Amino acid sequence: MEIPRIIELHEQAKTEAAGALDGCPRHDIPFAFTDVEEFFATFSQAWLGGTCFYPRNRNVIRLMHPEMSDYLNEVWGF
Repeated sequence: MEIPRIIELHEQAKTEAAGALDGCPRHDIPFAFTDVEEFFATFSQAWLGGTCFYPRNRNVIRLMHPEMSDYLNEVWGF
């Protein structure tokens, strides 16, 4: 895992997803953006099988965060 790249993608994704909801009845940032480690873990979970929280699945990542999609494809495949 390339830590500087994850940090860069985390900052970029937080900006891109401003106002996004994670499926919970509240209007704050999704849990995935809590910190860099949670960002990588949550996006990896969504990439590998899905989650009930933002970003939910691989398709959402591909659509909303194409650079993170490319990175996760390098790390995990698919």
